Amino acid sequence: MDLDWILPFCRISPTQLHHLKGVFIPILLWEIWIIRNAVVFQSQSFRCEVVVQKAYTKTTKYIATLVPSSSANYHSVVKHIEWSYPPAGYHKLNTDGAANEFLDVGIGGVIRDDAGKFIVAFAEYIYKNGSAIRQGLQIAEALNIQNMEVSSDSVYITNLCNQEGAVPWYFANILNDIFPLAKNC
Repeated sequence: MDLDWILPFCRISPTQLHHLKGVFIPILLWEIWIIRNAVVFQSQSFRCEVVVQKAYTKTTKYIATLVPSSSANYHSVVKHIEWSYPPAGYHKLNTDGAANEFLDVGIGGVIRDDAGKFIVAFAEYIYKNGSAIRQGLQIAEALNIQNMEVSSDSVYITNLCNQEGAVPWYFANILNDIFPLAKNC
């Protein structure tokens, strides 16, 4: 199978591509299926080069997992961040999200009581950022937790939740879910 058409999207040599093609093609087909569903069911648009680049990135990440860890070159940065207790009688929801340039997004959160005692945590891969607060509030509501203080690393999402600034269309549904949940907590 001739894969030369992929080279401009991946910035690799034909030899490197040849070694990846046994893994790359199934991952590319999966990415096409995912974007096809987003187009059909969510009326989203897409760019071909982003789909191909996402497939290439996932392929190289997969292949990197096959390399023994002793040969991996890790560089880590440790940053101390101090957690602050919520007011007496409150619980605290801390959320975080991370995304890369290909829109791979993960979210997570932890709920603790006013003594710092762990209540519940969650983590999930999602398609778009912004739903960690919503998911945390949904969990709090299901556990009948009242008096919630919410903390997020995203100033942008926090401002939107505080109704500061115009809400982009792609966050409207998330915020429409967050506002009534916030009133219950």
